[in-house]
Amino acid sequence: MSRHSTVSILAAIVATGVAGGARAQSLATLTDADLAHGRDLYQLHCGRCHGQQGAGGEGPTLAKPFLNYARDDASLVSVIQRGIPGTAMVGNTFLSDVDARQIAGHLRSLGRIAT
Repeated sequence: MSRHSTVSILAAIVATGVAGGARAQSLATLTDADLAHGRDLYQLHCGRCHGQQGAGGEGPTLAKPFLNYARDDASLVSVIQRGIPGTAMVGNTFLSDVDARQIAGHLRSLGRIAT
């Protein structure tokens, strides 16, 4: 198999999410029910520090289109679950990949709201 073929196959696997499981799937596939559940989870687990509407408080605002530690959807899910070393953001390791994706989807929707 040529190097080009191998690279193409690996790119296809990553693009379809086979290599990365739930976190590799685009947040665009979330339903309205997923986003509503993500909002509820956010308010329960994240709202105390980041504000119920994501406007900040003890933690930084999350209601913006670009997040410094979460440049893409997979890194946002990772931050939600694992936190950010050296900061007060400790993460929520008890959240499933699906729950973390739903919270991430809700956060991305906050970033699309004009402030």
